[in-house]
Amino acid sequence: HTSKWYPGRSWANECDPETLADLFVADVEDGIDRFDYQGPVVARTPHRAGLIKVGALQEILDDRDRRVFAAAAETHRRTGVPILTHCEEGRGGLVQIDLLSTFGVDPAHVVLSHTDKVADVRYHLDLIDSGVSLEFDQALRHPITPDSTTLHLVATLTEAGKAAHLMLGTDGARRSMWSAYGGSPGLASLMTGVIPTLADMGVDRTALDQILIVNPARFFAFAPEDP
Repeated sequence: HTSKWYPGRSWANECDPETLADLFVADVEDGIDRFDYQGPVVARTPHRAGLIKVGALQEILDDRDRRVFAAAAETHRRTGVPILTHCEEGRGGLVQIDLLSTFGVDPAHVVLSHTDKVADVRYHLDLIDSGVSLEFDQALRHPITPDSTTLHLVATLTEAGKAAHLMLGTDGARRSMWSAYGGSPGLASLMTGVIPTLADMGVDRTALDQILIVNPARFFAFAPEDP
């Protein structure tokens, strides 16, 4: 994740990519550390990671970002685990794709998140043309109407024949969004509000199944390991 979440944990900001990759690979193959690598003890749980997420806070990546992205790429090479990236304010996606490609990652195994914070359709077409997928997750943070940036992007990109590169999420990082904690609209509104509205906007069942079922199933299937 980004460095602001790791005060006082120098390993996250200073370790070389090989050391970080060893930690990430163990999360995938052995089990996630019960203490989230806050040390000094590592206690593996039965729960293994099925995704590696990396992020950056700016479009110009710093040395820490490059080391973490290199570690993510090595983890993918060794395990086949897919990669999800955090795009701050939706920006910087092309830089992240270029860097992961430099490290030998096939963009087909990469999905960028939060890019629907940017309304520019051309930006999203450029990202998709690289071969990555996009995970739109901002719809629940705004009124769920055809005027929503997220819904407009889904409808427009689907009409352009790009449904095979789209997935949906909730970015439900705040209690205020969870109905279980008295918030709204509730995470279920992805299915009860977003999907019906997209259908009303002309996104057909085939495209919705592609976005909701086919694409995630393909993405979460681990890539074959190197022979």
